[in-house]
Amino acid sequence: MTGGQPLTLHFHRNDDRREKVPLTHCTVAEAEDAIKRLFSISDGLYTKAEIYQGNELVETVANTWSVRAVSILVQ
Repeated sequence: MTGGQPLTLHFHRNDDRREKVPLTHCTVAEAEDAIKRLFSISDGLYTKAEIYQGNELVETVANTWSVRAVSILVQ
C-alpha cells in the first residue's frame, strides 16, 4: 500500500489524449509493473505514463516498447 492517498495513473496517448486510471490498493512498484505490461501489449498507443499520489507527481515512465513512442518523446 502507498499509505495515504490512492495512486492515479495518467496515460498519454500518441494522439495527445490522456486517460486516467485510479488505483486504490497498489504500491508505486506495482503501478510501474502494470504500466510496463500495458506498454508491452499496447503497440505504441501510449507514449508515457505518470504516477500521481493525490496531486503530486511521483514518477514518469516512458514507453520504450515502440519506436514511434520514442520518436515522439524526443521531439
